[in-house]
Amino acid sequence: MYSDIDSVWDQVEPEITRAIERFDIGEGVEHIRERLINRDQQLWICNGGDGVCISEIKICPDFKILAFPIIAGKNMNEWLDDLVVIAKAYAKHHQCKYIEGYGRKGWLKALNEHGFKNYSITTRLEI
Repeated sequence: MYSDIDSVWDQVEPEITRAIERFDIGEGVEHIRERLINRDQQLWICNGGDGVCISEIKICPDFKILAFPIIAGKNMNEWLDDLVVIAKAYAKHHQCKYIEGYGRKGWLKALNEHGFKNYSITTRLEI
């Protein structure tokens, strides 16, 4: 089965792989590809491929969250503002109460000017 994802996969797969290898999010690149094909996740290509983001809508009992488990790329200062504007509209369209992102501390500084607040810190102990 051919999907729209196949037409851009070679372009975005290296950034997705790099993010997964860095943060061990609990699923491999092929799982993400499959979830994109099944439309369980959404692919965002920013600034002609400088940024690659994966989102998913989490449905909680009381509200929905537009979550970004993967945000990767280069030249973030050239595409982050547009991504936030479009993501806010997308979240509103899908009746999401929150937008969540996960990543390094540097994201907090970059997102503060868009109204994002430090909500929690995720830590992990490998056994």
